[in-house]
Amino acid sequence: VRGEGLLEKGSLRFTCRAGLAPSAQGAQSVAPSPSSGGASSSTARSKAPSGAAQRAQTVVDDQVVVIVKHMQTEAQVWIRVSKLATISEVRAKVASTLGLPKGATVRMLQQCGGGFTPFPDKQTLGAIRTLNCAGTAWYDVTLSEARSKEFLQDILAASETGTVQAKIAA
Repeated sequence: VRGEGLLEKGSLRFTCRAGLAPSAQGAQSVAPSPSSGGASSSTARSKAPSGAAQRAQTVVDDQVVVIVKHMQTEAQVWIRVSKLATISEVRAKVASTLGLPKGATVRMLQQCGGGFTPFPDKQTLGAIRTLNCAGTAWYDVTLSEARSKEFLQDILAASETGTVQAKIAA
């Protein structure tokens, strides 16, 4: 999500990339689509963050973005997980985000010598921010109508945090 500033009518404009990052190997990508919020600049400066925005800021402060790349398809998904997440929790989040079927396999792999070995399920992320995965092939992130609405609500909540509001006021 990238803020583009205020429009003439006083609404905020954001550009969101919902999909895979393009790569030289040809991973599919969804083009950015603009959306506008309805807060005016004067409202943004004087309005205190809502309870939802405060909760969103707490969640954002406690989480990190992890990039998971499928080794066969070279598709990528970027997920937000707790700083203390285990590999098992990352795997579950990937399967959930991608909407993979119940029997799907998602193996997180680490490079070891000339090949790859699975990470232990209970290993915490630590400083790891990029993971290779294998298993059930996936090519993109498909959002249902309900998930799309939830995604936009998450963006709105994140845009109402104190950090974002301070940048707008500056």
